[in-house]
Amino acid sequence: MPVRTDGSNEDPLTRALLEEIGEETEAEQQLRLKKEKEARRVSESIDELLKQDKAALKKTRPVKILLLGKSTALKNFQIMHTPQAWEAERPSWRGVIQLNLIRSVRMILEAMTDAAIHSSSRNSRIWADRSQSPDQEPLSAKSSDLLSRCHYLEERLRPLLEVEETLIQRLAIDTESGDPTTTGLGPQPKFREISVNAHSWKSSLHKLVQGTSKDGTLPSTNEEEDGISQVIASCKEDIHALWTDPNIDAILKKRKLRVDDLPGFFLNDLDRIANVNYVPSDDDVLRARLKTVGVTEYRFTRETPNTMGADWRIYDVGGSRTQRAAWAPYFQDVDAIIFLAPISCFDQALVEDPNVNRLEDTVLLWKQVCRNPLLAKCHIVLFMNKTDLMDKKLRSGVRLNRYIPSYANRENDFATASAYLQRKFQVIFHEHSPQRRTFYCHLTALTDMQASGKLLASVADMVFQAYLRDNDLI
Repeated sequence: MPVRTDGSNEDPLTRALLEEIGEETEAEQQLRLKKEKEARRVSESIDELLKQDKAALKKTRPVKILLLGKSTALKNFQIMHTPQAWEAERPSWRGVIQLNLIRSVRMILEAMTDAAIHSSSRNSRIWADRSQSPDQEPLSAKSSDLLSRCHYLEERLRPLLEVEETLIQRLAIDTESGDPTTTGLGPQPKFREISVNAHSWKSSLHKLVQGTSKDGTLPSTNEEEDGISQVIASCKEDIHALWTDPNIDAILKKRKLRVDDLPGFFLNDLDRIANVNYVPSDDDVLRARLKTVGVTEYRFTRETPNTMGADWRIYDVGGSRTQRAAWAPYFQDVDAIIFLAPISCFDQALVEDPNVNRLEDTVLLWKQVCRNPLLAKCHIVLFMNKTDLMDKKLRSGVRLNRYIPSYANRENDFATASAYLQRKFQVIFHEHSPQRRTFYCHLTALTDMQASGKLLASVADMVFQAYLRDNDLI
């Protein structure tokens, strides 16, 4: 730092300001100093008020938000408000994403095997009836070719399915309590979804993965970890062959099994994920699927100009029927509920009851939440989620009125369909709310990190302002 050598004690900043001001009389100088003193007093007073506001907030209860429906919103909150902790946790999701990839392969293999067995059984019946029906249609070689192809790919991908068991054990997954995955209102393979305890699965992965190295790669921390990645990498070509086979694609379409519409679908990212140095991106983690059993609590302090360092509690309670009994204790003193309605599931059946449409179940749940007297003063924010998938389905020719008869003969486009569903939710909200309150609704695709991050920040600001009013802090 330069050292003054002229012997003057005058502050150089003050001197510069005086040079700007120019010559001033003694009276002008006194007036200026008086104004500066008053400005300092006002600034210090504002600082003290802000400090008092923060202290008052610390004495009040935290802001409480309940997430009903999807943990992707929780991941978005984590990315926004605890970036360092998120950066440390992100590599742990590699095993989950690898498992998602393998589960998609298993689902396709099971659909393929089931189709081949049915086709083979049909041919056997034809052979048995040939003596009685000479004019029977000729046998096709397709079924035997399909069965051979199925056995070939199963054998080639056997190491991958063994890795699946390893990942399940590492994640402490409960396979017995899993539910059959139902992806459409048509015939489905016997595929069971897996679930984990909300509190235990991360700890097992954290022991193996400590973080990323400076060059962005995942350090080698465990031989088993490396072995899993190597097996997936060695199966990449066979996985690609399975996913791009036109005959298998025809089977999936015939069985109404839209694997690429399911959460946790990564087959289109095979080149990136089937790499021994693969590190999950934020986008990968947002798309990852892992059903959790139990309530996840997330705590953070939101330091923004609008929230003054308030403490927040977000509870991800899950949306499945089997978990709804655990919601009640979290209704007390909750400031807001973010209700995630997956509107793209209009053509899917409920996991727990294949006879119930998923969107119908969501609407019934919305009605129950709106009319609950414990939530009469609670702000409810509706996220009509998975808009991108719904738009994709409607564009592909899936008719909304086939599954929702009341939609009648309206245009089968996203703008018309989303507006119709929004009105339905709004009418239920106003008819069943115990008291008058504002209807908040947003169209969302929570896997779009940038857009959903801005939306969640805006919703959080709205919730916080309401929180301040309710606690007489403004």
